[in-house]
Amino acid sequence: RGWSEILAEIPAEVAALVESSSRRSAILITGFSRAVCIAVLRGIYGLTIEGLEHVPSAGPFILVANHCSYFDAFILATALPYAVAQQVFYLGFEWFFRNPVLAWWARGARVIPVDMGSHLVRALQASARVLRDGKILCLFPEGERSADGRVRLFRKGTGILVREIRVPVLPVYLSGAFEAWPRGQTWPHRHPLRVRFGTLLSPEELLEGTRPRGADDAETVVLRLRERVIALGAGMGARP
Repeated sequence: RGWSEILAEIPAEVAALVESSSRRSAILITGFSRAVCIAVLRGIYGLTIEGLEHVPSAGPFILVANHCSYFDAFILATALPYAVAQQVFYLGFEWFFRNPVLAWWARGARVIPVDMGSHLVRALQASARVLRDGKILCLFPEGERSADGRVRLFRKGTGILVREIRVPVLPVYLSGAFEAWPRGQTWPHRHPLRVRFGTLLSPEELLEGTRPRGADDAETVVLRLRERVIALGAGMGARP
């Protein structure tokens, strides 16, 4: 089957989560979680934010960022304006949310638990539903935390969504997260954190024009997105 047919199918539990995302309980859990993140990440880690003027006030669009630490999703939730943060959905590794308390928190914080390693189709179906409902989807296209702080190759899932759903993408670079909590380190330590939002990229900008040799539509999208994320980091002293 083609991706358009596959993405038309929505897992029932995902549909229920999206429909419940505007309930008072979800708003309160997201707001409280964000307040805690602000206290920690701004108060202790000195989080600074650049490019907020590029962030749309409403979806649908995809947030795409580099991935270096367990902090990353919390950094983005802290950096976004309150009204925008209340519209963002995240994909989370299913095994992490098997604990009942974490599962309850995840539902309120709009985290969709999926096994992205073995259930890519379900992850993309969930993502499609979020975007078609006019919400915002946060993705880390590297698929795992970088081992050395450099931006790894992006996987094709984001490209498939842009091609099929035709939504814009907002590139983001997170600086300092690798130094604060690198892969393999048990506990984080203090290091200044910075977030830089780039300009919103339309599907046409990502799909049209001269393509990298041998790349299909989805590969073209993720290659161009990776270039934009790396370019954002270049001005922040990121590793080449």
